[in-house]
Amino acid sequence: MITWEDRFSMGNPLLDRQHKEFFSKVNEFYDSCVIGVGEARIEEFVIFMENHAREHFAAEEAHFADNNYPGLDGHCVEHLSFLEKIAAIKKRLDMGEYEEDFAMEVARFGSEWLSSHTRTADWKFVEWIRERG
Repeated sequence: MITWEDRFSMGNPLLDRQHKEFFSKVNEFYDSCVIGVGEARIEEFVIFMENHAREHFAAEEAHFADNNYPGLDGHCVEHLSFLEKIAAIKKRLDMGEYEEDFAMEVARFGSEWLSSHTRTADWKFVEWIRERG
């Protein structure tokens, strides 16, 4: 599980709201896995992750571009990597090629990726903006 903290704020209300929503949905799905209903909700969660990520990534990349952020290209690569992983997850679901603990695996992936990405890649942008004054 991951917890939103104000220190993760990027200073952009839209991006912060989207991050908070992602944190909340990841935690809800994780909780579903813990109580044994994750398998029933996995498809819904994966669709949410894909749709939310596409919307959020577009907004974030536009914000970075508007600020002429020099790390934008590398950041886009991370976003693309996430979407490729989601596509692989969807393929496994479609083909029925997954194990009993697959829902928890997906929950952990969402949690770990979001936590890592917001604390490292997104934070680089925040630090860069602060340095610029």
